[in-house]
Amino acid sequence: MEYTTVTNLRWSNKEKTAFSCDVNFSQLGIMPFAPSPNDPEAHGREIYARSMAGEFGTIADYVLQPDEYPVEVTQNTVQTQGAQTL
Repeated sequence: MEYTTVTNLRWSNKEKTAFSCDVNFSQLGIMPFAPSPNDPEAHGREIYARSMAGEFGTIADYVLQPDEYPVEVTQNTVQTQGAQTL
């Protein structure tokens, strides 16, 4: 599948074993995409290899999701928010 640009690269996990990006496919337009070295499609393997080589820029750091915050932070946040709403 032909594509013109690959942008918004970001790690999908804190271990940095997977990443996602936005790909502008010629036939589909801009789509979220998760390339892989084992992708069954040639374009997926190509996008992965070129991304890892830095051709599309730096892959942004992973951002923790709320369910990944340490329990203490989550509990303190809930208590603080609750105190503010009373």
